[in-house]
Amino acid sequence: MSEQAAAEPFRRPPGFPADGESTVHRALLDAAVSGPGPAPPCAERLALPGPDHWSPGTAGALVDAGPDLAWRAGVVFGGYLACVADLFAGFAVMTVLPDDYGFLTADLDTVFHAPAAPGPISVLAAVQQLSRRRALVTVRMHQDGRLTVGARATQLLIHHPDPQRTPLAAGRAAAV
Repeated sequence: MSEQAAAEPFRRPPGFPADGESTVHRALLDAAVSGPGPAPPCAERLALPGPDHWSPGTAGALVDAGPDLAWRAGVVFGGYLACVADLFAGFAVMTVLPDDYGFLTADLDTVFHAPAAPGPISVLAAVQQLSRRRALVTVRMHQDGRLTVGARATQLLIHHPDPQRTPLAAGRAAAV
């Protein structure tokens, strides 16, 4: 995909939130950026980075990949970088979803352009295409001014107009 195509804005389907409109998803991202409290135990254990900025259609951060994430050769574990790509693709999608939508990564195509070493890695995810059923998101990771990882994620968008009928809510109700 050319850099020019990546800079073109995506089109929103009718009923999707406008840039300044508040949604539950965007409030979650605001809370993650401002860091109101400690991370959940699973996030601490996995060393998952959160976004430090977002705008409608994009999410990004400067991620510090510690030496504990590196192989003996000093190269950051590729599986970790693929997970970060998937995570930030999800953050970018959250910026454009209405409250009654969820998402699921259906496909993640990751390309490693150069080895990443422990240290700061900038991550930027951007929604390229959006429909009522799917979103296409590109993720770029740079370190020391060079592209290290590029990814393209296809997110399936799931409409659930009644929050009580979502699989997660149904599972919680069954547990009670």
